[in-house]
Amino acid sequence: MDLKQYNVVISSYGPLWPVELGHHLKQNHPSLFWIVDFRDQWVRDFDSDTEKSWKKDWALSVTRGADMFFRVNDHLDLVETWDKPVVTIPNGFDPEDKQTAVGADTFIISYTGTVYKTDDLDPFFQALKELTAGGDMALEDISIVYAGRTPELFAASVRKFGLKDRYTDLGWIDRAQSLQLQARSSLLLMAGWCTETDVVEWSGKMYEYMMAEKPVVYLMAGTVPGSLPAQDIQKVGGICYESCRHEDTYASMSDYILMQYCLWKQDGEVHVCQDKEYVNQYSYETIASQVYDILCEGLHQSAEQEGIQ
Repeated sequence: MDLKQYNVVISSYGPLWPVELGHHLKQNHPSLFWIVDFRDQWVRDFDSDTEKSWKKDWALSVTRGADMFFRVNDHLDLVETWDKPVVTIPNGFDPEDKQTAVGADTFIISYTGTVYKTDDLDPFFQALKELTAGGDMALEDISIVYAGRTPELFAASVRKFGLKDRYTDLGWIDRAQSLQLQARSSLLLMAGWCTETDVVEWSGKMYEYMMAEKPVVYLMAGTVPGSLPAQDIQKVGGICYESCRHEDTYASMSDYILMQYCLWKQDGEVHVCQDKEYVNQYSYETIASQVYDILCEGLHQSAEQEGIQ
């Protein structure tokens, strides 16, 4: 590569090797404006003490030469930023990827993505079991579909509540197929967790769900109430259950599932009301415009500082 053609290098979430590469590029080409971008919390609750210590020492050694830091949300904890600018750039979606909504003969409940051991899907399937056992929903109308790398964790909850006969595991599918599944689904599931030390905002998959304009049930485990999904889920057309507020959120989730099922049963379609201004802030067009302005300002300030020196 002829690096003289470039003004900026952005080392994004790996998080290890891209930052190492950015570090060496900056050392060899000091004129490059280097941005270290973290798309995830790179020191996690479940890391061992040894791993946490190693990661922190590593970050302190390789990020010193950065000119700016990007982080995915305001809660992401950066070890040291050396008094350099820190800018929050959220993840988002590309409107060109949007699929046309397709109807289905069954009420498809789908989860596309990874399920973690810290996630808890049981409350949703418990509510679904109660609704079908009570006759509010017909079991034969329901299809539960999973697509991703962790089917064993998802299937464990399905089996626990006796719903395995309505379950299909698609395994790992490509992104285009995942978007198509979302487009023909009646209800989209997402799970996460939120603790004092590991604050979760929107997961990456949620931006696809926003674009799909389908009902979403977000299952938030953890100990901290009032997570971002709990605060803003209605703006994207969904409902959020929080395990730490079970009494307050379980009934609402159950009512929401039944409401969407009744709408589907009535005319074959579900209905979502979104705050378009809120959702559009996560469009790539909006985010790209923000990043471009930030890069221009950063390069301008860097040039001024070099002139003073």
